[in-house]
Amino acid sequence: MSVIRLPAMPLEVERVSRPPSSWDYFADRAFRALAQAGVWLILLLLGFILWEIGGKATAGMRDYGIGFLTSTTWDVGRQQFGILPHIWGTLYSSLLALVIGGFSASSWPSSSPRTSCRLS
Repeated sequence: MSVIRLPAMPLEVERVSRPPSSWDYFADRAFRALAQAGVWLILLLLGFILWEIGGKATAGMRDYGIGFLTSTTWDVGRQQFGILPHIWGTLYSSLLALVIGGFSASSWPSSSPRTSCRLS
């Protein structure tokens, strides 16, 4: 029976990484603060857009009632205005964009679990 001898492991192992430095902590905190500021800015911008659109829509709602949102008639001569087809068109085009964007994003090779890198 033969004995297989393995090479001795060195006592000093080369490290791949090191603990974070003070600069790394600072950069991490700065990035986190910048990202949170961006989130709050986007939410404030969204609120401002909704406020502006709501302010402009109240005149139409006051003059034409809830029928302004639910009616499909747009007749300037009879002063009948309804924006339901426009709302549905916006929703359909948004849904189509999400479907197309979803399919194109899932077709990238890097997002497929079957093409992950295997070590051999």
